[in-house]
Amino acid sequence: MLELREDGMKLLTPENVAESLSVSRSTVLRMISDGSLPAVCLRRGKRKAVYRIREEVLERWVVSKERQGVKTERKPSTPARPSSGGNEKGQDFTRAVYTDLSASENH
Repeated sequence: MLELREDGMKLLTPENVAESLSVSRSTVLRMISDGSLPAVCLRRGKRKAVYRIREEVLERWVVSKERQGVKTERKPSTPARPSSGGNEKGQDFTRAVYTDLSASENH
């Protein structure tokens, strides 16, 4: 639901933002909680918080994302662990592979 204040400021619900961005409501809430999408918390209830996003803030946020381009930083996926049956060789192998993958991404 779109809320319009007397001064003309439009406040959007997470649902409005989700629809505008073609993402789920939970994605919008995750972006709010991790700080990547600025929002105002109107109230924190026992079950959930009530957020609103100013329309101007959302527009500026989208423009800033466009300027950044497609720079998604993803964590490297964890390599599959061999079934070691608890032996130390399997654990050492997993550590070595993960360390090698992490080192190669930093170069």
